[in-house]
Amino acid sequence: MRTIKTISTLVLIAFLATACLPASSVQTATPTTPPQADTAAPATSPRDDTATILERLGGYPCPDSAFTCVKLSVPLDHFNPGNGKTIEVVFAILPATGERKGMFVTANGGPGVSGLMSADAYTSYFEPSLTEHFDIVFYDQ
Repeated sequence: MRTIKTISTLVLIAFLATACLPASSVQTATPTTPPQADTAAPATSPRDDTATILERLGGYPCPDSAFTCVKLSVPLDHFNPGNGKTIEVVFAILPATGERKGMFVTANGGPGVSGLMSADAYTSYFEPSLTEHFDIVFYDQ
């Protein structure tokens, strides 16, 4: 069971990280038809800021914290999506305060200890440039 939970958590982290990437860095499938020559500059869609994404995902203030929590339901067994079983995982996200360069995901806590409850304390020891340029993510394991 622990292996399934670990795999589900890793898949969810990958999904969340991909959802929060700038649009230009998300990989897409190769088109089946060759692109036609175009002299115009390619159109890019701007990425929504992290706060907007969290709002869209139903984010809410984490208790006694500067973080925003979001609860996501993910497949318990992503290798067998037809089985329909899911698990809810709560993430605590602190959006970057400056120009966002990516996401920093950390796993702390464990059985009997909440990773979310210590997010603010851990983050207070981070180098300020880390919280300036990266969304900080904690989750309960």
